[in-house]
Amino acid sequence: MRIWPLWILMGLLGSGCVTHDAADDDDVGDDDDVADDDDAADDDDTSPEDAGILLWVGGPSETADVPPPHCVYRQVLGEEPEAVVCEDFVEYFRVFSYTSPPDAARRAAIVTTEVIVDSSTPGNPYPEFSDQYEFGVEEVWRIDLDGGDATLVTYHLAANYFNTPYRYVQGTDFLPDGRLVLDLEASFVPPTDVLNREIVIVDGEGQRSEDVLPSMPDKALLGVMGDGALLVEVHSSEWINTEELWLVDPDSGEHLVLVPADGQTFGHTSISPDGQSVLYSRPESTGGGRRIAVVSPDGSSRLAVEDTEWAEPLGWMPGGRVLLQHGANLLTWDGADGGTAEAFVDAPGEAWNPWKAVTGDELVGVCDWGETSTQLRVVSDDGGAHSCGAVGRLDAAGFVVGGDPARVLFGDGETRRVTTCAGDGSIEDPLEPFGMRGLPLGYGQPLVH
Repeated sequence: MRIWPLWILMGLLGSGCVTHDAADDDDVGDDDDVADDDDAADDDDTSPEDAGILLWVGGPSETADVPPPHCVYRQVLGEEPEAVVCEDFVEYFRVFSYTSPPDAARRAAIVTTEVIVDSSTPGNPYPEFSDQYEFGVEEVWRIDLDGGDATLVTYHLAANYFNTPYRYVQGTDFLPDGRLVLDLEASFVPPTDVLNREIVIVDGEGQRSEDVLPSMPDKALLGVMGDGALLVEVHSSEWINTEELWLVDPDSGEHLVLVPADGQTFGHTSISPDGQSVLYSRPESTGGGRRIAVVSPDGSSRLAVEDTEWAEPLGWMPGGRVLLQHGANLLTWDGADGGTAEAFVDAPGEAWNPWKAVTGDELVGVCDWGETSTQLRVVSDDGGAHSCGAVGRLDAAGFVVGGDPARVLFGDGETRRVTTCAGDGSIEDPLEPFGMRGLPLGYGQPLVH
């Protein structure tokens, strides 16, 4: 649990920046501040839907790797970045606690900030928690890619002096109807005082549901299927190696066991681009060996055993084939049958080791690590592959939303620099012309306080 006494926090104070103050209760979930399409259009009549847009955290180059404040910037490629949510060390101590990559379908992203408050501070923005000596409130903000102010969606008590119920966001996603799903790490929450997880649904008015699976305190949200079902990994509190994958109705909590407890701890899990299937790997419970399989409510298929012994799943190709790794080589598998893997992309000629893939509409970004550096390789569905250049620490791989050509997006966690990379391997730092540095949303822990 994070408890930051105010006398320590005051020592970190720096210059302020423009910030959106916590909204009143009546403002939570209010869409009035979100610009319409006409307001968001560029002067040259090019709408944001036609331009490449990215969201990143950072600031002017001279302050990007020193103590904050930082801001989340919304930027149309080639245009001046616009600050939309900022940390604040002046009126309150407000810092970023979580960011997630933009959802291209919803054209929005979620970030959370934590406001640390002494209840005796004049102008306490959260008087409902004034019975606490010191406390933190985690705010959940929505940023629309097409313009307008950030919207405070909801908030909850986080760090607090008396250890009353507290929560921190561990994951977010959108339902097809636009509602928000929050995966919360929670503690001191009745009926137990143990650390557990809650998965709640937040509607357009900022109202949140109860935990959709209260009977399973040890669980994690893995994503949302195409039909709106939640993909949840659940763990038994009584037995080891009893993890299961469930499809959960977000409204009723009713569930379908997609993968029963017939193996050990899950390794890779990811949802197919069409939202219909799930790729997973796990060691078998008996007889040794591993399983790599694709499963849906209609059935499942497994990669041939002879391939499973040496291949590792990375994710999906845009066309729906499974992407696998063997050493520095990439392979694909149909996934719809029990067939074998096929050669796809040969090793690039260096000692690189693929370990993760991010899937876009047209391209895949493959994260590789070497002995002294890391890289992102951009791979197309026809097997074309290009390196996007080596960096010290590869961070927050994803995609620019929209624009032509399609571009992958990543950050260097050591230098706080953002890079875009097209399908031919051509790279660009979109922040550098404006004298700024940072990292894309979804970064790990390089911008800590």
